[in-house]
Amino acid sequence: MAVLAAVMGQSSNDLCGQSEAKDTHAHAKCKECLATKPVFAMLSVNGHETRAIKAMEEKDINRLLMQFEHLLKQSNRERINPEIEELAIDDLKPLVDLVARSRATYLKELYELSKKYDGQTTLPTQEELEQLKVSRTRFLDLADGAKSIEICIQRGYLDLKT
Repeated sequence: MAVLAAVMGQSSNDLCGQSEAKDTHAHAKCKECLATKPVFAMLSVNGHETRAIKAMEEKDINRLLMQFEHLLKQSNRERINPEIEELAIDDLKPLVDLVARSRATYLKELYELSKKYDGQTTLPTQEELEQLKVSRTRFLDLADGAKSIEICIQRGYLDLKT
């Protein structure tokens, strides 16, 4: 309490008119003391912040995060929505089909390689691995793109046909 009094330029007994020494009064919990003093000046004797300051900081952080989320949504919608027409489920079928075909190609190549080298001591050639990598990369890129479209729909960046 001495730190609070020093910050406020008062003795600790002057804060609410009651002495700290009295067992019935603790300045840290005194509604009169808390109501008349600025929250930012509340410090405990050992220098730790009070719960009131932490609650204010959390409130400020949450407010900033909400504003950031709104800004992020607004910016993404302004940039993405004009680039893609209103979507309906039928508009997404070609996208889903493209991802499925690329996955099938990749898995088929992998399966054929495994059959070709089954029981052999040799491994796939560099050329075979390069082709497999091309197919895998194609599939992963398309799958990531489809997931990005899904996220845009979930977050409201794109207009949907009703």
